[in-house]
Amino acid sequence: MRIAVTIMKNTERISPLFEAAELAVVVDCCRGQIVSETELSLPGDVAGKLDALQGEGVDTLLCGAIANDSMALAQQRNLRVFSFAAGAWRDVLTDWRSHQRLRECHLMPGCCQQHRRCCHQHARRQS
Repeated sequence: MRIAVTIMKNTERISPLFEAAELAVVVDCCRGQIVSETELSLPGDVAGKLDALQGEGVDTLLCGAIANDSMALAQQRNLRVFSFAAGAWRDVLTDWRSHQRLRECHLMPGCCQQHRRCCHQHARRQS
């Protein structure tokens, strides 16, 4: 499994917005263990970011907030996306690998669903 985690420059934290992410850590996992990790510079546009991830053979993306259009593009490229992640990327990845989902403690504040938009955004759309 090849996983990408978008991160903020000069930190160990997940980038709060996929579209603004400049870096990703690409991690290879085998039998539950991380066997390699590589930092990848990302282009400025969403299609470029997705092309770069796809070119690296990434099949799973852990990221912060992501626009619905960007999510749709990622899913069209067969990327499994786990969005609204927050925290130190190693902690989030380790916990995600154990559960194959993001737990509440690693979701952005105010978010209550894995892989989906924030529950507050959902509530606003209905009103």
